[in-house]
Amino acid sequence: MLTRLRKLTIVVTTCLIVSGCASHSQKFSAVEKHLIEHHAGLALKELDERYGKSSSDIVLYYLNKGLILRINEEYKKSNRALENAKKFIDELETLSLSEQTTSLTINDSTLSYTGERYEKILLYVYKALNYIDLGKLDDARVEILQMDVKFRKLLDDNQKPVLSEDGFPRYFSGLIYEANQEWSNALISYRQAYESYKRSAAKVPEQLKTSLLRLTEHLALFDELENHKKTFGISTWTNQQAFSELGELVFIFHNGLAPVKYELSAHTLNPQTGHMIRITTPAYKPRPSIIKAAKISINDNHYTLKIVEDVNSIAIKTLESRSAEIAARALARAVLKYNASKQAGRKDDALGLLINLAGVVTEQADTRSWSTLPYDIQMKRVALPPGKYDLTIELIGNHGRIINKYIFSDVTITKQQKTFISYRWIPLYTTQ
Repeated sequence: MLTRLRKLTIVVTTCLIVSGCASHSQKFSAVEKHLIEHHAGLALKELDERYGKSSSDIVLYYLNKGLILRINEEYKKSNRALENAKKFIDELETLSLSEQTTSLTINDSTLSYTGERYEKILLYVYKALNYIDLGKLDDARVEILQMDVKFRKLLDDNQKPVLSEDGFPRYFSGLIYEANQEWSNALISYRQAYESYKRSAAKVPEQLKTSLLRLTEHLALFDELENHKKTFGISTWTNQQAFSELGELVFIFHNGLAPVKYELSAHTLNPQTGHMIRITTPAYKPRPSIIKAAKISINDNHYTLKIVEDVNSIAIKTLESRSAEIAARALARAVLKYNASKQAGRKDDALGLLINLAGVVTEQADTRSWSTLPYDIQMKRVALPPGKYDLTIELIGNHGRIINKYIFSDVTITKQQKTFISYRWIPLYTTQ
């Protein structure tokens, strides 16, 4: 009888491992399906039905809701959702002892999700972009001030950046300070952005270099100016006096979708005891960009956008930096679950096997992430005389042909002001 029960348990366990409990990324694919089909309203409805009441996923719910609402051009509602995400992150960052114990005995998905470091920072960027789209530059400035406080707190917690995750947020901060004609603050942010890009594998944007040259010259920081000229190999640029006679278009392109997490699992059977052991860890599956280049056209002049934030690479590198910690917890759980089933088996073989089965089935990798973020963020800044312009963005596929085109009519450029335009594009690709 015991042999039959063991065999049945092994069969059931194997079936459950093959089918698996639905991971976050699998459940979220229903939301993404509507999103990539350009049905943001249906995506929001699906999100509410699946995640609106999940306490452990409340931060992720509001992060994704915020971006879907932004895609739907509901900027006020988007900011309310992102503010809720911010509030819950602050409340949940100090995990309770009971949560930590549960994650060690069941799986990491039982912990309340508070976001990766880069997600917590991009939250402020998207709130600021919403305020810009609402015409509230002062409120956008408040967001970048709060972002700076968050940067400092994360560094105090020793959450050091693993790639260029600080690069674009710092660069973006500089743009907002410049828009407010706060030259010193803008220069500080540009310096921080430059250092972030430099210490990573990411390429320093050329327009960031010219901004450093322009502002160090304007603020009469001639030693720093000479150093930048030698380092950058740039000898000419538009000085601040000439620049102030123009307006500036800041075009920000949010391309595709961030990588999706999936589960890697390893399982083995102890032939002597009949116990199954399973260890799971998360990994990222990139959703590569299907465009070769993004270009904007203004008055028959063409400009190629450049990547300023490689969200895909940052997400993967961030997970890799925590892989040893995640694997250690998974191994510790496997030992705890094995010992629990072994101890129960001494009193009752059937109970021991059932506890072993429960341990195997509940062992799941944490596949949660802010997956409505873009694959990358690209940008182009164009100084223009004041006036109205028609602007066209063209997305060039890997085959060299235009796969998408969008026209922005009557874009107003005002002297000494920045005009921010954001464009989000999600291709029709498989979400899993």
